[in-house]
Amino acid sequence: PSGLHWNYRIVPTAHPMNESVHLYYHDALDCIKLLFNHPLFASKMDYTPYCLFTSAEHNTRVYSE
Repeated sequence: PSGLHWNYRIVPTAHPMNESVHLYYHDALDCIKLLFNHPLFASKMDYTPYCLFTSAEHNTRVYSE
């Protein structure tokens, strides 16, 4: 799959600047589409929620992104 193109906007500022401020970004939906359609990630996606614990006794739950 091909990569995404960069978008940019000139950000208005409240204070005078020597140079204009450029914000470079990717469209978030395009990023998600790229990840979901990328063959390297196809087997890595998990669509069902689950609880992850640090031990078999389920004493401590792991929270992460």
